[in-house]
Amino acid sequence: MRYALIAGLAVLFFIALLWQRPSPRTDSETDANQEAILIDDNLVYHLHDPSQVALLENDLDEISGLAYVDETTLATVNDEEGIIFLWNTQEEQIIGEIDFGKDGDYEGVEIVQAPDGSTIAYVLRSDGDLYEVTSLHDDPQTRKYENALSDRNDTEGLAYDTKQQTLLVACKATGEVNDLPSDRETLVYAYQPEAPDPLQAVLRQPDEEKKRLHPSGIARHPLTQRLYVLFSANHKIAIFDSASQLYQMIDLPVAWFPQAEGICFASDGTLFIANEKKKKGKATILRFTAQLKNTQP
Repeated sequence: MRYALIAGLAVLFFIALLWQRPSPRTDSETDANQEAILIDDNLVYHLHDPSQVALLENDLDEISGLAYVDETTLATVNDEEGIIFLWNTQEEQIIGEIDFGKDGDYEGVEIVQAPDGSTIAYVLRSDGDLYEVTSLHDDPQTRKYENALSDRNDTEGLAYDTKQQTLLVACKATGEVNDLPSDRETLVYAYQPEAPDPLQAVLRQPDEEKKRLHPSGIARHPLTQRLYVLFSANHKIAIFDSASQLYQMIDLPVAWFPQAEGICFASDGTLFIANEKKKKGKATILRFTAQLKNTQP
């Protein structure tokens, strides 16, 4: 009788555990293990399997841009403050701040090595204005450049083309600009701040994509020179070749990429992607190490 009672209590306990067990996770939570593989020539990125997941401080809840500085440092901005944050990839924390302007909706940052060996930071505001910041470690000096882009374009991505020595600006909203004819929706413009005609369409909406894409971050790969574009609202990432033709596009696992806003590469091809904070969780920076295609299991 005693053993039967114990067995009965065990069954009731097991049923209670089943009743209280959390419900299955939603698709956006369970897709973390779904394969998301980018292949760029002989380089492979497993975007479902980051090699580093860094949780960010509250100052970077609204992280909105990412740039490579050196082997241990990334530069980033948020969409509220006129500050460039220097973030250490090993310590996983902010190690410096560079004040460059008033509070505003800043969406992109890029670090460029000038011909004289100095380092220049460029910061993109959502209305298309660009801020050039020099003397970063001494007495930062800021110069603002305006252009034909405006709030209606909602500019959200900034990169640098080392070969052409031009900045690349992505339009999350419409790519239409007055007096610039276009037979197809423009996603990215090339921009030279001091040139008389600074805007030139370099990437347009792919013909095979019928739904309008909304770029949120861009970066030029240092080895293959292809352009990588994040589409946060579409939960996608794409690679475009040098002729601005779509090379590959894949879905991003929402569990890892709830709101992908920043992207950059280290000189060896290591990929970093930043996500803004959502209602649950923290903002993140994810690292992906490039693997060689011929060594894949």
